[in-house]
Amino acid sequence: MINSVDKLCMGCGACANVCPVNAIKMDYNENNFYMPVVDEDKCIKCGKCLKVCSAIEYKSKNLKDPICYAVSANDKERKESTSGAIFPVLAKYVLNKGGYICGVAWDKNWDAKHIIIDNESDLQKLRFSKYVQATTDNCYKEILNLLKNDKLVLFSGTPCQNAGLLKFLGKDYKNLITVDILCHGAPSPKVWQDYLEKNFEKEKITDINFRNKVNDWSRCCEGQWFYGTSSNITIDNVNYPIGEFYEAFINHRLSNESCLECKYKLTPRPADFTLGDFWHFYKNKEMDDGLGLSVVLLNNKKAEKIFNEIKDEVKFYKKVNLKGHYNWIEINKKSRATKERETLFKHYNSGMDVNACLMESINKHYDIAFCSMMRAGNYGSSLVAYSIYKILESLGKSVLMVNKQIWSDDTKSDKNKINMIFASKYYPSITKKYKIKDDHRELNNLVDSFVIGSDTLWWWNDVQKTKNFFWFDFVYSNKRKISFCTSFAQDKIDIPQEKWQELKYLYSRFDAISTREQSGVDNLKNIFGVEKATHLYDPTLIVDQKIFDEIANESKRTDKNYMVAYILDINSQKEKALKKLSEKLNLELKVIPRMCYKGNPKYATEKGISVEDFVYLFKNADFIVSDSFHGTCFSIIFKKPFYTFVNNARGSARWQIFKDMGLQARLIDNLRSDFTITKQVNFDLAEQIIQKEREKAIFWIKEALQKPINESTKDDLLFDYIISTREESNISDNVRYLKKVKIKSFKIIKWIIKKLLFKI
Repeated sequence: MINSVDKLCMGCGACANVCPVNAIKMDYNENNFYMPVVDEDKCIKCGKCLKVCSAIEYKSKNLKDPICYAVSANDKERKESTSGAIFPVLAKYVLNKGGYICGVAWDKNWDAKHIIIDNESDLQKLRFSKYVQATTDNCYKEILNLLKNDKLVLFSGTPCQNAGLLKFLGKDYKNLITVDILCHGAPSPKVWQDYLEKNFEKEKITDINFRNKVNDWSRCCEGQWFYGTSSNITIDNVNYPIGEFYEAFINHRLSNESCLECKYKLTPRPADFTLGDFWHFYKNKEMDDGLGLSVVLLNNKKAEKIFNEIKDEVKFYKKVNLKGHYNWIEINKKSRATKERETLFKHYNSGMDVNACLMESINKHYDIAFCSMMRAGNYGSSLVAYSIYKILESLGKSVLMVNKQIWSDDTKSDKNKINMIFASKYYPSITKKYKIKDDHRELNNLVDSFVIGSDTLWWWNDVQKTKNFFWFDFVYSNKRKISFCTSFAQDKIDIPQEKWQELKYLYSRFDAISTREQSGVDNLKNIFGVEKATHLYDPTLIVDQKIFDEIANESKRTDKNYMVAYILDINSQKEKALKKLSEKLNLELKVIPRMCYKGNPKYATEKGISVEDFVYLFKNADFIVSDSFHGTCFSIIFKKPFYTFVNNARGSARWQIFKDMGLQARLIDNLRSDFTITKQVNFDLAEQIIQKEREKAIFWIKEALQKPINESTKDDLLFDYIISTREESNISDNVRYLKKVKIKSFKIIKWIIKKLLFKI
């Protein structure tokens, strides 16, 4: 009888397939892997399960020194597959002969399961790696029936699943082709499902790809398993990083116990073919062009014969001496046992949150959590956030972008995905999407410093909608809190006075504060008692301007000879002025509305363009007109002749910096009066001032990140305790609560500190 807790068991399912009375089913074991569970009432003690168990005994008849090739399929196949795309070439070979393919696909619940297909239209289901333990269900029995009916069958799976199939069949079949993979280990399917449930809306997922090639396949072979770029989950055409789960898998934290001392990480292999990534050739451009390169082991004469039949269908193949490459292609017997893996499952089984378990196991830590308008439906805000990110990154800091939901239902950002498409492409590390009532406190376990910065974060509209998120009411006192170029949106504070006392306390918790406008500095001092606040220029002007050239180069547009108009608030006067300017300059008019614009399509000629296209149009324009602050910034960045219709409704103080740069003549306050059109603009003074302000800002943020954290007061300690014990991170009443609670004894203080040390 099978022992379901046997550490050698790989969960291949051969025993469940062979049982004549269906007494064995596959279910989660104590470490949440698929393992056989025996119904003792049904079991007839026939012993067939023991006979097919490859964990007890398995001997391969294949070559100890298999023939090894480095192979690449054609470019189209590789773009749609993992590695060098040899599996689909083999699969099509079988399908063209009227055969069947058994491989791993995602089911509707995003579990990995073996299925059998007989047509090329279903082949896409079997492409790409699924880094989760897959079930075989009744596939072995179905394969046996096909083989007995003289059907050609190709089976693809892990080495242990291949061994299980071959033991189940009991004899060789000429019409069976087996393929095993160079396996990295099989992560727990239960942990996988909990990770999906915790971090994503499963019903909205449209694709899961553990191995996309957006950033070049060959980068992975240098050990750069980039967080968020190599693996993603797609929801509404936006890619979100799989992140912690992927990193835990790569670092052997999630594997089955039998994977720790895998008996198949050697030769001879169980299957006819062995496929995997052929790392280590990334410097040899003949062999690796960045789209993927496969190692193909021909483990017997059958595989050699088939390879000779299909090799003309691939783009490249080269025979390689296998010796010397064992470590690169996962053929070794090194143990994967780690304390981190043991601790992960211990904590997970005790009920610890899956994210906390994963983070703890990979010891993932960031220098900075950056909270910004990453999700805002606004080109300027998206580029401001990216500018700050690049500034922080240039200081050698690891930065985690906080994926904060801004609006209560997120309709403004979710209906327009331009911002998140940009974010998922350019930010290597992004958190899950935090909704308003989600718990942001877990971020305290991941980072040393919290930085806020971007457009219009400190205005009443966001106080209401984000419940003090941008005032760091969820951040503990022992974490550094910095405001970098944050804006109030308006010159005058529109926050009701009854909120001032609460915000005054929250501001006092910051270790360093800078704002984008001088009026922000004045308001902080006069209303909220912040004595030391600094005025800094907008981050798009501070950052190294080369980043915008790089973004523009990602656009596929080729527009020339045009005037671009970036207009946030259109009216008839602006429309007339745009038409007049384009006619006078004899340039085609291209009008970019705000990102979430839903108005007249005749006005918005460039509606819904990508961030890359937005930057391209500014960089290559012959003339620029805008009513946007950032439209003016990008006119100056690219040194383009421009006019700005000053938009006082969006705050007038911010325009002062352009006057300081000697660009007063380019700012039009009154559209009713005629203005002389000239293309000559002197940017010399602007360049000098920006360079000076850039040096000032970089010095400021460096110093802010090195400052000692403010010493906690009694109120801070109590505030932290409230944060750590509340069910939600919406803590609007905390300051009022602080006033009611009196700390009367040293014992209470000691008790609070003890609780904090446990929680933080």
